[in-house]
Amino acid sequence: MNKEWYYDAYWEDGQTLKEIGDGLGVHAQTILNRMKKFGIPRRSSTSHSLKTIKKQSEVKLGEKNPMHGKKRPQHSKLMKKKMKGRKFSTETLQKMSNAKKGICGPHHNKWVHPDKRKGTLNKNIRRLSEMKQWRTAVFTRDDYTCQFCKDRGVFLHADHIKPLHLLIKECNIEKLSEAADEPKFWDIENGRTLCVECHKATKTFGAKIRKIDGFN
Repeated sequence: MNKEWYYDAYWEDGQTLKEIGDGLGVHAQTILNRMKKFGIPRRSSTSHSLKTIKKQSEVKLGEKNPMHGKKRPQHSKLMKKKMKGRKFSTETLQKMSNAKKGICGPHHNKWVHPDKRKGTLNKNIRRLSEMKQWRTAVFTRDDYTCQFCKDRGVFLHADHIKPLHLLIKECNIEKLSEAADEPKFWDIENGRTLCVECHKATKTFGAKIRKIDGFN
């Protein structure tokens, strides 16, 4: 192997000395000696290859993160106090925004598997991204207008015509993942746009739902 090969393997491909050595069947120290002989500089101890950075990131994703599911109220208070009143430049705000793009779902350090989340099944179903999409679809179809009083420009609710509780019972849903895959939950024909007052007047609002047949 010539100088160019070692340079490309180490600098262009981002391989470690051990990875190069394993590929050639020799010790990492042998690779280091050869690179010194060719005059190939080493990466600084504070910089890592993209491959290494990715490995370091994957080690702490989701449930692998040592702080996964833990709360740090003292730390939060300290950071809130420290950051209070601080102003960032437009460039910094843009960098912060770009850094968070795509970090969602299993890639977020606070992500919890849907079937392991705390709270009732009914409540967790309402937190699903599919529910947010369903609400938007209902509002769009109804032109953001209450279907009872025809008010527009007021605070609106996307109401389930057949209550969510009955859908859970009817479809025998026991896990959040099952609800996400059930088409009946996301049928916009089972939704209607109502203002808060009109929603409160329905027979299925809040505790009133317990009085309808089939609730229990």
